[in-house]
Amino acid sequence: MFCLRPLLEGEVVRPARSHMMADVLVELERTIAKMEAWDGDLLESAALDLQFHRTLSRASGNPYLERALNTLLVTLFAHKTLEHVSHDVRRWRLSHHRALLDAVTGKSREDPQTVLRTHVRLSLTEPERHSELPKKPS
Repeated sequence: MFCLRPLLEGEVVRPARSHMMADVLVELERTIAKMEAWDGDLLESAALDLQFHRTLSRASGNPYLERALNTLLVTLFAHKTLEHVSHDVRRWRLSHHRALLDAVTGKSREDPQTVLRTHVRLSLTEPERHSELPKKPS
């Protein structure tokens, strides 16, 4: 599941750049503003994070991809809420979304899929623990 997310969301970010409606962009900006001002509990931060990614998938204009990704995201975000991370780590996770939106909208010259892969990887605590690959020797 953890490997599937960057693949599906990677298919969302490119069409989102060209299909994003003005109201969806406004919703994403509002969500990011809430994220940047966030100072609440883990459930609230996970809900904001999920809302951002659901809205971004809607921006792709592909309802089939949106539904498939939503099913995956709900499961992954439920798992994320069970992680016991500090308030600072939660805030740090929320801070990535501005760079992702800037890449998708073309405000930055970054490749949206590259930014997304980095975003997903950095949002995990010890992402290697979800891999089936052999562990690197220390």
